[in-house]
Amino acid sequence: MRSHESQGKWHQLTLMADYSLSKRTDVYLESVYHHAYGAAAGSALSVADINGLAASSNQNQVAATLGIRHRF
Repeated sequence: MRSHESQGKWHQLTLMADYSLSKRTDVYLESVYHHAYGAAAGSALSVADINGLAASSNQNQVAATLGIRHRF
């Protein structure tokens, strides 16, 4: 039996910022918050899993990237 409550659902919020230091150099920040809900506890659908990272051990996961870019 497949009920609505057993299906996993996810919410993800991504924020990005970019600041120019000069004509060819800038700094950037990206942050991601991922929340999983609606699936039975312990199932693969009940944990947060941001693409490219290992799955979280709970329903929430946060990642951030900070960098500087120089164009040649």
